[in-house]
Amino acid sequence: MFDHAYVENLPADYLKAVIRVCNDFNALMANSTTDLGDFGDEYEQTLAAWSLVLELCDRADLRPPVVDFTGANETNAANIREAICVLGSDVSLAMTNETLRKMRAKFSAQLQGIPLYEVSDEDLSLVQQRLTDLRGLIQASDVLNDDQRKRLLARLEVLKTGLHEKMSNLDGIFGFLFDLSALQSEIGADAKPFLDRAKDIAHVAEVAYSMTHGMRPSDLPQLLPVRSSPSLEDAVADALLGTKTEFSQSRGGF
Repeated sequence: MFDHAYVENLPADYLKAVIRVCNDFNALMANSTTDLGDFGDEYEQTLAAWSLVLELCDRADLRPPVVDFTGANETNAANIREAICVLGSDVSLAMTNETLRKMRAKFSAQLQGIPLYEVSDEDLSLVQQRLTDLRGLIQASDVLNDDQRKRLLARLEVLKTGLHEKMSNLDGIFGFLFDLSALQSEIGADAKPFLDRAKDIAHVAEVAYSMTHGMRPSDLPQLLPVRSSPSLEDAVADALLGTKTEFSQSRGGF
């Protein structure tokens, strides 16, 4: 069960991957009728699951329970099973607490009058679709190495988790776009398909940021290597700010 194909399909977020492995192992053992002390397939699956959990914990900077391997196979297997149950519960609780912390931080920002970045339903759907497109492109790409693929997928998952109509910051979007922009220096022209699909994401971020802070989109640093300027959004911002600019009716490259 815990083979190469299984590992390839784990979530990019290491904490979520730990929970997935723990849950899958517990389900496997719940349907087991074989004595885990037998050094057969199920005992090897137990060792494989624990080895994978340990590797994920290292990457997620987690400290897993210590397992005593001084006993017989049956005792060792029981110790691993108990450790996986404890770890899965602990990580789930930690993630729940972290979600609550983020929610409280969001509400605290609202109550303190800190400006929020607002995204329309249409733009939110557009960004979510582009993220789905990019995930598929990243997973299927043969021009990315493993480190690049894991880095981008991890960034993408963080962004997708924190994406809402109202956000206290745009850090997830900016971080993801920065990593995508860095691809141009890493893989050259092969970065174009990724950047093309990210233009709408950058556009939405620019508009949300500029509207909150009373700026024009072109006043911001470029989030991606190419952007047309001035734009229709600049003209709208100029009208709101009491200034004037010439612009093209097309959205151009952004």
